[in-house]
Amino acid sequence: MKMENLKGKLMFDQLTPSDLEDYNRVFFWEHFLGKKLSSKIFEKIIKRSSRQIEEKLKKQGEGKFITLKREKGLGPEEVRERYIKKGIPVVLEGGGKNWKACRQLTPEFISEVYGNDKALLLEPKGAPENLSGKEFEYASLKDVVKNMKEGGKKYTRFHTLFEDHPELREELDFHVLEKFWPVNSTTRYQLFMGGKDTFTYLHNGLNSNVFVQLYGEKEWFLYPMSAMPALKPECNKSPYKGCEFNSKKPDFTKFPLMKYINTYYARLKPGDILFNPPLIWHFVSNLSDSVALGYRWIDLSQAYKKSKLLTLLHMFNTRPNIFWTILNQKADFNKFLAYANGSYRSVKQAEKIDRSKDRE
Repeated sequence: MKMENLKGKLMFDQLTPSDLEDYNRVFFWEHFLGKKLSSKIFEKIIKRSSRQIEEKLKKQGEGKFITLKREKGLGPEEVRERYIKKGIPVVLEGGGKNWKACRQLTPEFISEVYGNDKALLLEPKGAPENLSGKEFEYASLKDVVKNMKEGGKKYTRFHTLFEDHPELREELDFHVLEKFWPVNSTTRYQLFMGGKDTFTYLHNGLNSNVFVQLYGEKEWFLYPMSAMPALKPECNKSPYKGCEFNSKKPDFTKFPLMKYINTYYARLKPGDILFNPPLIWHFVSNLSDSVALGYRWIDLSQAYKKSKLLTLLHMFNTRPNIFWTILNQKADFNKFLAYANGSYRSVKQAEKIDRSKDRE
């Protein structure tokens, strides 16, 4: 992969909708028929599509490693018009450095004030740490911070701290975030906290995300929606679409077409903000102990522009189904992941046991 640091480089698709037409058709039917049957029925289409996609990517040459565009001094309204509404990822350098949250939300503060709050920790099914999908753990935020300081690998993602304690949003002036996009029924405020070298496997989701780095440093590796054939994600009937490609340790034997896909890179320092549009693939790694905030919402029109296929398939998910998803909009997203893993019942049972212990 070639290093290419182009100032002001915006993300673009290397494959057009027409290039992806056959691939998308097969993926659609795989959702309903399963991989084995759809592979048999569409064998010729799969071979033709794979050959055409490979030829087009190879003609473009080896993929480039590109620094994502960074902006300074833009207000939320400008960001909304120039980037959010157009579905373009961008870094706002120092955009949140003067926010109270960036000064106050340290691991020590969270441990001291909210340390007894519990976190559901789990990895996606198929990850080396969770091959069966059945592994998970409930830990207190105090234990997560302690583990971080000891060099451990506990990492709380999508935590509902700011939903559980709305007074914290008021105290830390979270109304600034609402200038990027108005609050609606799908809005979520999520905490991400983990130690150095912890990471989140490559995935995408239907949400738009204004991501604020509050403490420590983090790096993002992003890929356009059209990289999907190269990434080979499982059709898992879940809102969480992930794959095993490791951006920091790329395996071009297992993922040969990724050699030709451009990587967009962003390194976030305290106070930096990244806008990540819906359905953009991303792999995220902590370069130090890290605390961050994700301000998320669902804009179906933006998601539909990125991928008609995945937006429509969300309506036919079964792990969980669309009705459960609507009724549980504010739930810990790790429970959605547990549903995809097949461990949701075990998670709910463990949660009940944990709550009963707290009452004793």
